[in-house]
Amino acid sequence: MQAFDELVERRGTQSVKWDDLATRFGRADVIPMWVSDMDFPTYPGIPEALAERARHPLYGYTTKPPDYATVIGGWLQRRHGWQPDPDALVHVNGVVRGLATAVASLTEPGDTVLVLSPTYHPFRDITEHQGRHLLEVPLVWDGTRYVMDFDAVAAALETQRVAAAILCSPHNPVGRVWTRDELLRLGQVLLDHHVLVLSDEVHCDLIYPEYRHIPFASLSPAFASHSVTFVAASKTFGLAGLQTSVAIIPSATLREPFVAMQDALGSGLVNTFGIAATMAAFRGGDRWVDALMAYLAETRDLMLQYCAAHIPAIRPVPPEGTYLAWLDCRALALTDDELSRWFVDQAGVALTGGSDFGEAGCGFQRMNLAMPRPVVEQALAQIAAASSRP
Repeated sequence: MQAFDELVERRGTQSVKWDDLATRFGRADVIPMWVSDMDFPTYPGIPEALAERARHPLYGYTTKPPDYATVIGGWLQRRHGWQPDPDALVHVNGVVRGLATAVASLTEPGDTVLVLSPTYHPFRDITEHQGRHLLEVPLVWDGTRYVMDFDAVAAALETQRVAAAILCSPHNPVGRVWTRDELLRLGQVLLDHHVLVLSDEVHCDLIYPEYRHIPFASLSPAFASHSVTFVAASKTFGLAGLQTSVAIIPSATLREPFVAMQDALGSGLVNTFGIAATMAAFRGGDRWVDALMAYLAETRDLMLQYCAAHIPAIRPVPPEGTYLAWLDCRALALTDDELSRWFVDQAGVALTGGSDFGEAGCGFQRMNLAMPRPVVEQALAQIAAASSRP
């Protein structure tokens, strides 16, 4: 546990999270809890693998190692009970780029892409920038958690020409870990309407002990053949800067145009250090991830208890997965711009504004908890002090 309490200085390392604060928020002296990027030293096997690879003095074009599919499939089997066909695995340079490639290659200009909102904001960018339309179906708050509105999804599919749906599982920003029944029900209605499922499962390893991630494609051969799943070591092990991810495409009918689009864009090249880090993570990082999630669970519980006791105007949605917390700040009665500035200027904390995740996020903020607990405690104390001032 002690390693996760270690505060590592990241300023001056070209860290987007830390070195872009002044540019993005107008101040560099705030606690950065915005972008989804951990501040924990990674699994020790990863820097060891990188150091070993760096000792070789040539860093040219790189291919996947012979045990690529075995190592990744083994991780998915151990962690989530799913071992996809090795032929289904396609290397991609980051999940967002992979999703963009899928939208470009597997849908047509003018098609509609469905998302459950509030949702991760790049989904909008990669959809609309390619001449597709984004259709947001709001999640519903049932009093304890967000749930899918299956009637609204079905109604949208009856009235719109929906070609694909981007499923965020676990969900960013609300932190839901979808149940088997929810995924089966959603998947069936999408399959009935011939809607392709693009499942972003990049947070799938970040599951709190009470919950279990279920890969969408593992539920049935029909779901697998009509879906593309994206996974990576990036969120789990703090490797986002290495731009290395995996698309799992069981259907050759979908895989072939996807790979052809990658080739056309020149975007499928393997990052020498990204592949070394990913293989090291998935070979031996199990115990480290278990310890990480135990630590994050304690931080999550601290945050929930502290807000209830000291910041009643801010109501966090209890996260089931991810290291992100979705904060309901509507009781502060501020506009979205005012709310973001209040956190920066009054509380000295930089969060991600809820409106970035769509209209359903207005009045909310997203907080990144993947920091040493003393830093999280300091941020909460600053927010409490700001909320108590007239």
